[in-house]
Amino acid sequence: MRTWENIKTVLLTFLIFMSLLLTLVLWNYQPEYDWLDDGTQYVHETKLDGKELAFKNVLSPLKVVLHQNNQHSSLLSASDQLGFYKKMSEWTLTNWTVLSDREIVLQADRLELVLPEEIPYSMIESLFVVENRRDIPKSGSFSRIVFSIGDYQKNIYISFVPETGNNRLRAQILNANVMDVINDFISASMNNMDFMLFETRKGFPIYLPNGEVDLTKYTYSTNRLDVQPLVNVLFSDPKLVRQSLSSDGEMYYTDGTRGMEVSQNDRYIEFINPPTSDFRELNKEDLITQSIDFMNDHAGWTDEYKLFSIDESTNTINYRLFVKEYPVFDYDNLAVIEQTWRDREIYQYRRPMIELATTFESSETTTLRSGQSVIEYLEQNQERYSTELIYDIAIGYFMQQRADFSYIVSLEPSWFINYDGTWQRLTFVSDSIQMQGGSGNAVGTN
Repeated sequence: MRTWENIKTVLLTFLIFMSLLLTLVLWNYQPEYDWLDDGTQYVHETKLDGKELAFKNVLSPLKVVLHQNNQHSSLLSASDQLGFYKKMSEWTLTNWTVLSDREIVLQADRLELVLPEEIPYSMIESLFVVENRRDIPKSGSFSRIVFSIGDYQKNIYISFVPETGNNRLRAQILNANVMDVINDFISASMNNMDFMLFETRKGFPIYLPNGEVDLTKYTYSTNRLDVQPLVNVLFSDPKLVRQSLSSDGEMYYTDGTRGMEVSQNDRYIEFINPPTSDFRELNKEDLITQSIDFMNDHAGWTDEYKLFSIDESTNTINYRLFVKEYPVFDYDNLAVIEQTWRDREIYQYRRPMIELATTFESSETTTLRSGQSVIEYLEQNQERYSTELIYDIAIGYFMQQRADFSYIVSLEPSWFINYDGTWQRLTFVSDSIQMQGGSGNAVGTN
């Protein structure tokens, strides 16, 4: 009997020892993955070296134009125009009214802010301090913000004007210093840049500077962004992701369903998540909100990116790089963050994996031709540039990688045209205008 008790004691001791041993093994076991430096990297590294921003931080007017006595002008500095817009965002708006006199307000003396896209009325409260928000229409949108000037009454109003149609949305501004801010802008604009109007197929004209424009050239060093946080964010289970290297040196990540290609010497990524449901067009508010939340989730605002275009037919939204408040274009897609959505899931995500670092301001400036000169050339070459296909014309910076140093980029002031939905650089050669771009060399999408 005692022998049996001894055997049970030995067996129990052995089982306890084995249990402790297995526990110790499990505690110390970590799977080996090619892409991880340690076993917790895929959990903790989910942020790029960027910021989290609100909608009001990624929407800015492309131009702020004063219309007075049939003259059109603005502040010479794009930064000063942005400063005026930031002051506006602090104003409180109330007493919302829909009026059917859009054309009248667009013909009167006014201060006009030109936005890059039509924005839903429902998102006004993300841009201003709003009272009586229930009175804001749930449907409708605007692409211009207008202040009528001249015969000022006791109440000061702001109008949100759509691209087409007869209606506008008007609100009263409650702040006491509104007229001081507007009058300061008007006074400064009178001695600054004059604009001309170029009529196109769209409901609004394009505003271009009458005279030549001098802008400084810039050179920037760039930093590479770590791709690992995007692997951790974009794939549902990073532990299942495998990587492979192509013959031309481009890295490809996949979990068997989703895929991400890292190209251009680790300077650009393209992520694809095959859709699992039928296509459903998102409304603009959902598309904008989802895209910003997505960027904030991984601190993806690594430079000064602004909302630039939306294609509702494909649920695609673009945020373009801005430097000194001017848009940046290039041939390598290193100046645009593009997202395409399928319902509530990101379908395609394309973005640069570099960020601008140190700037070396050049003493050299570029003198750009006047808007009048650009229009004259376009009109003289209508067989090549149909007015109906000219969506927009703008001054911006053309970004190029330095041949001698791959981490250095130069920014050269240039004219750009959105022709038939594609942004292209305009150059002047031997007194004839030439569009650099086309299907293979376009500098961006609409």
